[in-house]
Amino acid sequence: MVSENANQPNSSGQTATVCQILLCTMAIAVTVYAPRSGDPALLVPLNAEAAGAIPALLSDPEVLILARGQVGGSYVIAGNLPDFVTALTAHRVLILNAAAPGCSATDAGQIA
Repeated sequence: MVSENANQPNSSGQTATVCQILLCTMAIAVTVYAPRSGDPALLVPLNAEAAGAIPALLSDPEVLILARGQVGGSYVIAGNLPDFVTALTAHRVLILNAAAPGCSATDAGQIA
């Protein structure tokens, strides 16, 4: 006796596999793009309200604003970074790795 579901694809198994792949991809992206402690970071507002929230995120006296970012309303900062998850969920500000302006080999007169 064969079950009626024997010929149908296992959609719950496929959904679980897709979810696992998405979670792994997100974990890799966060690992690659999330700033490391002590490294410069780029704060990117995801909407107009988020642009207004950036000054509150930069209120720590140990945070240094290094430059304006290339994206409108963004800043390159160094120092005590805001919490990645809180900044994203509560303030809609994405925090990414950044290179400190003026610190590359080409800026120092060395051509790579």
